[in-house]
Amino acid sequence: MQFKYLLSKEDIIDHITLKEYKYDILDVNILDINIKTLIIKPIINNSLYEMQPIVLESIDTIKYLMEKLWIAQSNNGYYIDEKNISLKNQVVFSKIIESVKYHCPSNLLDVGYANRSFYDFLKKNELNPKYIGVDILDFNYDDFETIQANANALPFDKNSFDLINMSLLLLNSIDPFSIINEAGKALKKNGMLLITDINSKYYKASGVYIKKLDEWEFIKVIETEDIFFTIKTLGRRKFFFHAFHEFNLYRKILESLNFLVLEDKEFGLTEEIIRPIYSKKIIKSFSRDLKYPSFHFLKSQKII
Repeated sequence: MQFKYLLSKEDIIDHITLKEYKYDILDVNILDINIKTLIIKPIINNSLYEMQPIVLESIDTIKYLMEKLWIAQSNNGYYIDEKNISLKNQVVFSKIIESVKYHCPSNLLDVGYANRSFYDFLKKNELNPKYIGVDILDFNYDDFETIQANANALPFDKNSFDLINMSLLLLNSIDPFSIINEAGKALKKNGMLLITDINSKYYKASGVYIKKLDEWEFIKVIETEDIFFTIKTLGRRKFFFHAFHEFNLYRKILESLNFLVLEDKEFGLTEEIIRPIYSKKIIKSFSRDLKYPSFHFLKSQKII
């Protein structure tokens, strides 16, 4: 499957839906490489907003830096809010667990597992399929099997797994087709592939959130089914590249690879999830997340 990438200022501007906006071209130094970025500044109700930096570089440069940054930042540690990470895991893993419980796989491959959070969540819910974690980094836990490998070159025989999980993985990929194709090879016939990722409909890479009184509204600025890349910052001078994939792209890829999509659902935070972690006063600060579901889930079955 061929993708179109938006890699120039002109490509991006052609897909801006607002009439009023400004923009800047800025260089960002990452790993001693100057990266050209585009900052879109929408003008809404006479107010100026600023979007995430969009990368204006070649695919080869983006591919190189995307991998190197993930390795460098993950190895060195980066600024995170542990409560928010725990909250995100609770939301995402709870959705995945529904399918694991229903299908009762004998084995499960977690691609891009990054740490042991999902494994521990399975154990907490008394689910015990044989668990194997694959990641570009080598975490090497003692109580389950880990393999260091790239998601687009999985080192497994065909028809090996009952269920494969990919949580927040594809937004870090240039070529989602090759990753999903690799998963298809490793799955048994009738095996399940679970994909959870950022909900592109409300993703800040393509728009801005504005607040009117106490009500949040998402304004879409860039409308496209093509792929572009943004720089995500975590703390001071900690960078990641994220790919903007219109979520329907994953469904098209799955259908082209003879998967049957069984569930396609947006989901996000609920007060039931937040309440045990935060006080009532702080819960109000999550009003945007409660209104706009942050995640999108696809469950599909390999039928050939």
